[in-house]
Amino acid sequence: MNNQLIKKENLSIFNKIRAFFKNIFSKKNKQQMVSTNIQENASKNYDEFAKNLKVNITTNLEKEYEFKNFIKKIEDNPDIIENLSNDRLDILINYYEKITNAKKIKIEKLKASVN
Repeated sequence: MNNQLIKKENLSIFNKIRAFFKNIFSKKNKQQMVSTNIQENASKNYDEFAKNLKVNITTNLEKEYEFKNFIKKIEDNPDIIENLSNDRLDILINYYEKITNAKKIKIEKLKASVN
């Protein structure tokens, strides 16, 4: 059998101290670089998320606001209905059907609770 061990390097005390500090500072730099990369990625992702969220909220609110104004105009002046396109009329019909269905359900519940 060949029992040869790996030879231990004979380093001077100064080389050992230099290697020790080199290891400490290189680990610290690596950790700092990793943490800064993570923070940069997180901030970029948050910024993108915030922009998308703002866009979605504003577009939905604008649509609802425009629709409510449209309904108010029609309720104030019913003659406008004659000039509407088929798509607008379909939207208007669906809106009022939802309202009437909700009210029918409430009426049925009230009737059932009375009996």
